[in-house]
Amino acid sequence: MKHLRLIIVIIILCVGVRYAATSSASRALDPTVGQRDAYRDATAALAAEVVALRDSLAVERRADTLGIDAEMLREIYASADRHGLDRELWLRLVEHESSFRPEVVSYRRAYGLSQVRLPTARTVDPGLMPDDLLDPTTNLEVGASYLARLIRRYDGDVDLALAAYNAGPTRIDRDPDVRRHVIAVYADRINLR
Repeated sequence: MKHLRLIIVIIILCVGVRYAATSSASRALDPTVGQRDAYRDATAALAAEVVALRDSLAVERRADTLGIDAEMLREIYASADRHGLDRELWLRLVEHESSFRPEVVSYRRAYGLSQVRLPTARTVDPGLMPDDLLDPTTNLEVGASYLARLIRRYDGDVDLALAAYNAGPTRIDRDPDVRRHVIAVYADRINLR
């Protein structure tokens, strides 16, 4: 159904562009500024819809390749966008941490898609409870907010921020050996550069 809608929108857009190109002389006899503006606005709206449908289809294809629901992928991308993270970096982190399973709880009591521990989550939102972190939207928001904060803390050094996300900023700041090891083992898997 979405494919058919996309095709219809493209046809309408193409006909509109052709109309604008071929009949400008005849419309010059009696066009009003309002008609031209309305036509331009309608064309812009159709173009925006084509882009939105194209992006939606791209998300659905990407979700299929990952073996996840398209809505989950949209949530992952939206949380990345809200916090200024690279979408693919955030996607790889979520995949690595939880294999896209929102209900997973690690032996270290890290919860959900982004595997955030409760003390860490409470630095983002003090009122959170463990069950809150099993809600995919909440978990992604908390994890993305925390990673964005770490990237700012380490002046844009994504590898160092990823290492701190995994091992904790205190350990990364205190022990250069842990820092090197976690960057080599964890950050290199996620930040493919």
